[in-house]
This record gives sequence, C-alpha cells and structure tokens, in this order.
Amino acid sequence: MAMIAVKTQKENRTSIATLPQASAPAIPHWRLRGIRLSFSLVDPGATVSAGLLVNLFLARWLPAQQYGAFAVVFALFLFLAGIHYALVIEPMSVNGPANYPRNLADYFEAQIWVHLALTAALAIPLLLVAALLALFGYGGPLPGALLGGGLALPFILLLWLARRMCRILERPVSAMSGSACNLALLVCGLLALQVTHKITPFLAFLFLGFSSLCAALLIFHKLQIGLDETRPCNVPWLSAAAENWRYGRWQLGGAVCFASLGQTAMLLAPVFLGLAAAGKLLAMQIPALLMLQCGAAAAMLLLPSFARESLTGSSKRLRQLAHRVSLSLAGASLFFAALLYFTAAPVERLLFGGKFANNAWLIPLFMLIPLSAGLASGYSMALRAMRRPHFDLLANRIAAAVSVQTAFLFIPLWGLAGAAITLASGFVVHAAVVCLCFRNAAANERKEFASQSAEEITPLEQFNT
Repeated sequence: MAMIAVKTQKENRTSIATLPQASAPAIPHWRLRGIRLSFSLVDPGATVSAGLLVNLFLARWLPAQQYGAFAVVFALFLFLAGIHYALVIEPMSVNGPANYPRNLADYFEAQIWVHLALTAALAIPLLLVAALLALFGYGGPLPGALLGGGLALPFILLLWLARRMCRILERPVSAMSGSACNLALLVCGLLALQVTHKITPFLAFLFLGFSSLCAALLIFHKLQIGLDETRPCNVPWLSAAAENWRYGRWQLGGAVCFASLGQTAMLLAPVFLGLAAAGKLLAMQIPALLMLQCGAAAAMLLLPSFARESLTGSSKRLRQLAHRVSLSLAGASLFFAALLYFTAAPVERLLFGGKFANNAWLIPLFMLIPLSAGLASGYSMALRAMRRPHFDLLANRIAAAVSVQTAFLFIPLWGLAGAAITLASGFVVHAAVVCLCFRNAAANERKEFASQSAEEITPLEQFNT
C-alpha cells in the first residue's frame, strides 16, 4: 500500500508532539478535561456499538450455519487481535511518549509499517486455511468467512491503532469522529446487503474492513500523520519492531491466555457441536458482552483514581477504592443477571425475533462473565497500582488452563450448556485468583508497613520536633 494517509508536511511532523497543547481551545482547564473525558467515554461506546450491532444484525439475518461461520472467524480475529495488542498497541503506548516525545510523527509512521508487517503475518494463516478448505471441496460458509476475515483483519486493527494514537496525543475528538464514521458506514453497508439479499459472512467481513479503513484514514488525516515515501523516516520501522518485541514479549503470554478465556469454547464448539452451535453461543452472549464493555468503560473512568492513590502512597485508601469498584461493578452485573433471569425470553424475542427461543436460558447464565470481570476489575487495577502486575499474568494463565480443560471435558458431555459453563468458568477462576492475589498483596503491604521504623513512618514529625 503506497499511501495509507495524507502526506505529512515537514512543519507538521516537527510539531505533532505538541498537538495536545496546540489544539486545546482557550477554555478553562477543568472544562477542557471534562470535554476530553466525555469524548474518551463516548468513543469506546461507538466502537463497541459497531461490534455488537454487526453481531446482532447478522444473528437475525443469516442462517444458523452462516452465522456460526462468522462467529468462529470472529473468535479467531479476537484471538489474533490480542497478539497485535501485545506486540504493537501496548508497546507503542509506552515507548512512544517515553522515548520519542519530540518525534512522534516519525515514530507513528514506523509503527504503521510494523502494523502492516505483523497483520500480514497474522492474516496469512486465515487465508491459507480458506484456500485449503476450498481446494479440498469444503462447500460450507467457513472458507468464505475465513477469506473475508483474513482480508479485513489488517484494516480493522489499523483503526484500533489509529484510535490508540489519538489517545497518546490526547485527541479524543479525532478518535470519536473515526469511530462514528466506522459505525455509519458499517450500518449502511450491512443494511444495503440485507435489502439486496446478498449478505454473507464474506461480504460482512469485507464491509468491516472497508469501514475500518475509511475511519482510520479519517483519523490519520486529522492527526496529519501517514506513510510519506518521499522522505526518509527518522525512526526505522525495524528498530521500532525490535523495541516492540522487547517490551511486548512479556505481555504476549498474558494476552494470549486472556484471549483464550473467551475464545476457546467458541473455537471448539463447532468441532463437537457444529457451526450452528457457535452462532448460538455468540448470539446469546450479546447482552453479557454489552454489560462487560460497560464495566470496562467504568473501570477506565476510575483508573486515574487508582493512579492518584498510588502516587500519594496511601495503601489503605487504595484497598478501599479497590473494594468499592469491584463490589459496585459486581453488584450491577448481579442486578442485571437477576433481571435477565426473569426476562430472558422477551429479551431474546426483542433482539432476535424468536430465532434462538430454545436457547434463551443461556442469556442469564452468560452474565457470570461480566459479574466475574467486574469483581476482578478493581482488584486488578489495584495490583497494577501496587506494582504487582505479575499477579494478573498468573491469573490469566491459571484461568486459561481451566478454560481449555473444561472445554474438552464439558462440551462433549453437555453440549451448549457445557460450552456456556466453559466460557463462564474461565472468568470465574480468573476473578478468584485475582481476589486471592490482591488479598495476599494487601496483607504483605500491611506487614511491611508495620515493620517500618518510626523514622521511616513519620519523618516530618521528627523534623518538626
């Protein structure tokens, strides 16, 4: 691809690091922070809405086998996206502001090249499997879904990369415009396919990729960054890739383990139960996924509070904040789980028109996922604030192992119920391990604080005396 975004002028490249300050309007600081916070919350909402609307539309419109094929490839995409996050997005978020504060334009250009190289490598297996299935005469919808997913993967993840660049530059308005563009193009395209009776998993993935590409180009245009082949880049992309690997290789295992929590059952269900079962599992998860994303957005809103308590050194208030966040999010999920227990059938008719009426009982069962994630969120953020992120990695590994083992055990025994239990069990185990690790870390901190000498505890009082 010769050109991903508009060419950046030299004067723009030298000033991109100051874009957050230069683009700020002359309004009070507190109001500016409120505007940025509002757009930071609305932007993930638009992105989540795009994914949920696609799944909701396709679950209603596609036959069971075709939607099952889309669900399987979508699960593979989320698994590969975890690798991309660990090796590109997360390292860029840390290394960019720290190592290239005055040269972010060139650094972002290098990261786009890294993204293209990595996503090409991630997409090749999907394309190869699609070609092999077609070559050996597999006539189902899976080859087309794999082909569409492989072609769309680089562009969908390009939008994720562009949105993270907006966050680094504190440009939430630009991210919001890109997400809104993606949502509008996607909905219009899917509606057009449905009206013309041409909707398939392959075309659905193509529209996902096309809308994501257009939205990413819009963001790059607003940020004035892109691939300019007329001048040498001061940050070699191979050097940026090496930096990403040095940082991201420690995150890669945790990202893969966490991705396997929600995708193992989705990938194994077609093996034991057929493609249609994967579609039923994904469709019945939509209310739980909506609640899960709402909890994640609330947790992101409270993340600065954890950072502030960590900087002040108040471990007691940090523990209290963790308790309040975890219990509040878990309580909200429990309330909605109880509500869905009594309204599962009407909710299914409202969302899917009775297409999955026999499986509506799965909807409240899947609420164990946001319930467990909400319970773990506050304690997980507290562990990171206490500089103990390895506990979160430990929880991911244990939960992934449980999820894989229960998938091979429960799905053949209990069918869809076993797959649902497998999905929920991974998150339940993850939450239990996080809670135990937090309790152990908090107890160790109290012991360390109690063992400190009086000089270490009250230096200001001794100085005043």
